[in-house]
Amino acid sequence: MTSPIEQAQAPHSSISWLGAGSSILLARGSDAALRFLLFLATARILAPADFSLYALLTAALATCQWTLSFGAPRLALYFAARGRRGALEAWLYMLGVGASAAVLLVVLLVPRLRDTFFPAVPAAWVLLGLAPLPFSLLADSLAALLIASGRTRAYGVTLWMRNGGTVLVLATTLAAPNRLLWILAGRLVVQAIVAIATALLARARPRCAGLARFVPEALRYGVPTAFSDAVVALHRRADVLLLSAFGRASEIGAYALAYALAETVWLVTDSLEAAFFVDLVRRPEAEARSAARRAFRISLLFALAEFAAGLAVGMLVWHFLFANRYPEVAALLPWTVGAAALWAISKPLASFLASREQVRRLLACQVAGLALNLALNVLLIPSLGAKGAAMASLASYAFDSLLLGVVFAAGKASITPSR
Repeated sequence: MTSPIEQAQAPHSSISWLGAGSSILLARGSDAALRFLLFLATARILAPADFSLYALLTAALATCQWTLSFGAPRLALYFAARGRRGALEAWLYMLGVGASAAVLLVVLLVPRLRDTFFPAVPAAWVLLGLAPLPFSLLADSLAALLIASGRTRAYGVTLWMRNGGTVLVLATTLAAPNRLLWILAGRLVVQAIVAIATALLARARPRCAGLARFVPEALRYGVPTAFSDAVVALHRRADVLLLSAFGRASEIGAYALAYALAETVWLVTDSLEAAFFVDLVRRPEAEARSAARRAFRISLLFALAEFAAGLAVGMLVWHFLFANRYPEVAALLPWTVGAAALWAISKPLASFLASREQVRRLLACQVAGLALNLALNVLLIPSLGAKGAAMASLASYAFDSLLLGVVFAAGKASITPSR
């Protein structure tokens, strides 16, 4: 009888990941559609000044969630796909709680840092905006266990629970004396409930047996992955924080709306990539490289269609719902949608490098893209504001994808994951 790991590493058909990917796409697709509508509803419910503050706090939460996850979602996918659980769950709990406590203490105890990125925002508001962090970290990493085990329906349930709670919060916001406060507090409660539900569905119970042996292996894979996630998060959200730091906070609402419309492009690529990564982990080196090459060609074919569809839909939504309140969005959309489409191209290549434990090569490309993004933001935001940030995103994502293509094409022998 074969072991779970041997079964996991048995050859698969060249498109086996598409079935699981389509299930994840269905779950994430319905989730993203509803989250998109909820984001638009929030933009309508809040006054422009409050929505800009909400977008700033949300960007900060998302950045912390990615940078402080310590690679937990990817790490959970990797080890669970190889039949490794047990101590993994305990490690995920430790990461979620420890990282969250650290960032909240820093925000509380270092006012200079807080004042740099959140000028004129009271400390209590910043803490409330970041308070869902431990629950969102746990929910994301434990949800990866559901994906790795093929339980996409249970994964979809957690997504719909979060959206259902958000709907309830927004529905009751109209009667609240302070709408922004109600939305932020409601988000905290919803994230806590979703994290508990995800832990129950994943049957993730912290077990310390074998943890001492597991931690070095987890760190070996998790540390480079954590840096990679942090770089990606900064690449995606640093522009919002820099808009605030350069005194352009009033433009954050329009910029956040433009990016919310653009990021729907990532719905398909992110959903398929999650299943694709699990499939690559289970494949031998040569098969994994061949599968990544085919997936990359598919992504190239879809890039132009994703740009055209994303821009058309984004313009329609803006025209009918937000043209009067956020007229600047029309000028931003071509840049933001183009940036999203260009970055989506690189997802299969990034998955291949991560699945072969070549995260350092992946990280080198991502750091170069982030460096270009930061340099262009510092150069362009003072004079062009949000449009400069959008232009910086387009150029840096194109550069990032180009570098990944070069690294993948030049790679020959990769490091085979140890069994």
